[in-house]
Amino acid sequence: MRYGSDGQSFCFYYFRDLPLEEQIETPAVTWLWGQGLSEADRLLATQFDRYEEPPSWWFHTTWFWLHPNWQRGSSFARMGEGARILMEKGGINGFGLFTHEVPWSGHDVDVGSPLPNPSLGGPAALREALRPIREQGGHTYVWMSRSAARRDGLEWQESWAIRGMDGRPVRIHNRPDGGVRMDVVNSADPTFEAHLREWIAFYIQEMGVTGLFWDSGAQPLPPDFGGKPYLRWPGETSARVLAFYERIYRFGRSLNPDFFMWVEGISVDLPMNAFAVDSRIVGPYSSQRLMHRLAFAGPRRLAWRSGWRHDLASGFPFVDPPSDIGWRWDPDRYEAVARDPVNAWIARMVRERGTRQAVGLADGISRLDEFVVVSPGATGTLEVPESQLQGSRLQHELNSSIRIVGRKCPAGLRFRIPAAGPWRFIP
Repeated sequence: MRYGSDGQSFCFYYFRDLPLEEQIETPAVTWLWGQGLSEADRLLATQFDRYEEPPSWWFHTTWFWLHPNWQRGSSFARMGEGARILMEKGGINGFGLFTHEVPWSGHDVDVGSPLPNPSLGGPAALREALRPIREQGGHTYVWMSRSAARRDGLEWQESWAIRGMDGRPVRIHNRPDGGVRMDVVNSADPTFEAHLREWIAFYIQEMGVTGLFWDSGAQPLPPDFGGKPYLRWPGETSARVLAFYERIYRFGRSLNPDFFMWVEGISVDLPMNAFAVDSRIVGPYSSQRLMHRLAFAGPRRLAWRSGWRHDLASGFPFVDPPSDIGWRWDPDRYEAVARDPVNAWIARMVRERGTRQAVGLADGISRLDEFVVVSPGATGTLEVPESQLQGSRLQHELNSSIRIVGRKCPAGLRFRIPAAGPWRFIP
């Protein structure tokens, strides 16, 4: 997009020779015009027309992400024990899963295979670990990638690689050991999609997983100059991802009506049920404040994974800590998470009331009915608009001796928040 002193314009690049008299079509461009921030928010929120609200159970779910691959002494059996502790003693009922086979020297997208890691117990052990979660009504999602794969993997096919103008495959240099490289994958390749469909069916039908997380799933892909028959133009690689996700989403729903997908990043064009907007930048124009405004501005309630713990306004709350990355496996660590009084309060309130109606008041601060929930690290001055007030004072739910009085300000009332956790409006 070009900006000039007297206007704006678009410029399109086609990256190939155009024969004389060949007819081409430029992408359609729509200009939206309005006045004021609220109208801009409304117009932007309506652009999420491929987004679908998560199933109703989603808004009654509190999450924790299990990473047995990135722990010392872990296994799928021990992962299942950790999940059991969190469910039975903490009320946590949603779990992310990092289960695939990944080299020790690699990274999460540096996948050898989507196969449940044999060194952690393989498919049989994973199935047994997930069984109690399903039986108690919990839900899970599993990590998935459409972005890259290892060339030395047994399932690799040469047609998957995106190639540059010089014919060489486009590769990512992964940093953990200074030597791992992954080929960037063209997800429009039919054989790659068929490969992922097999694994998705495996996890949903055989393992009992409910949904998928797409790692780096909203990042653009480079042009593919490999002469692929399914591409009209090299630059279509990113655009074709939208149809890829649409097909995968409908495929997943055909296997399980509760199937869901969420993605790292955000796009108005993706058929997802939640996004990842996990920046901790604060201020009136932060990404979280934008999401707070957009959440209810359109026809569907947006949900996203926030960078703040206990963030009810996101509709996708995680406890604190949100995962077990880097732990040396020890059941006492999961016991501590389950016993944490704020975690337990969050899980109970989410289960009883749900989060669909929760709204954001500030970075890391949500309101759910008469409660104000302050995430760790989000204390300070809070201005509550008149429309959101449920009382003139706040009382801490876990220590009723702590009460604060609101002071009048132009917006409504200003509170000085001294501690994180749940607060209740009182007269």
